[in-house]
Amino acid sequence: MFGLAADADVSQITFRDRVHPDDRERVNQAVQKAFDPNGDGAYQIDCRLVWPDNTIHWFVVKGQALFEGEKPNRRAIRLIGAVAEITERKKTIESLEAEQEFLRHTIELQDHERQLIAYEIHDGLVQYVAGALMELESMRLHDNPQPTTVKIDRIEGVMRRAVGEGRRLINGIRTPILDDFGVLIAVEHLIQEEERANVQVEFVPDRGLERMEPGIEEALYRITQEALTNAHKHSQSKNIRVDLGRRGNRVHLEVRDWGIGFTPTNRSKGIHGLRGMTERARIAGGVCQIESAPGGGTRVVVDLPYLSKN
Repeated sequence: MFGLAADADVSQITFRDRVHPDDRERVNQAVQKAFDPNGDGAYQIDCRLVWPDNTIHWFVVKGQALFEGEKPNRRAIRLIGAVAEITERKKTIESLEAEQEFLRHTIELQDHERQLIAYEIHDGLVQYVAGALMELESMRLHDNPQPTTVKIDRIEGVMRRAVGEGRRLINGIRTPILDDFGVLIAVEHLIQEEERANVQVEFVPDRGLERMEPGIEEALYRITQEALTNAHKHSQSKNIRVDLGRRGNRVHLEVRDWGIGFTPTNRSKGIHGLRGMTERARIAGGVCQIESAPGGGTRVVVDLPYLSKN
């Protein structure tokens, strides 16, 4: 049981001398608790024992203190117990726990992937289609619409981007403009699209911002896209400001409008997009705060770790 030779002098060996140093305090506490004159004297604990060849084995240890006298003045006079090796059982349990942890981690990754795909569809493909619908609605509602051919050309361009976005979703969840040019150029491209929609957008970029990890750039790009779309659709503001730059070991993004605002606790409309921004930031290791009040405009503030692209 203790890895000793058959002719070993067992009387010279104590159980607690064999207990692994990391488990010794737990065993001592269990024994001392068994000696409590007001307790039942029983204890049970799993611990590791070190054999003479320095191999480590797991045991379950059960013991019972025997007392003389009556509570509360009785005292322990003897401790009896038994040990049983459970090394293989422990290995099996640890293997199962490791497998369960791996499965939990896999499920979490799959959940994140599904969430990201949902956000990609909402923030990308749906936004292009929504833009095309807004153009069609303007053709119907405006008293003095632009020439039909100009409108059709604009809608055609938006729908072509929607088709391209759909193909991107089929082939993978990366945005080509991010892969090729980085987040500054990608955000400038978004702003040019917004300005075509008669919204003045001021962009304040940090030109010293280097290329970052793809996940960080993707989060910044998609949050900016969603914030611009929300400002265009809901804020009624003709001016938007976008700040993007590095602050120490963090990257800071702020999208602000001076529109009608809303109450953040009452976000029934567009809640998927607002939740998507905060969730994207969380997955990327940062935070996204949405500040707004009726009549006070809206600020989307994002703080992410600055992780340079290897």
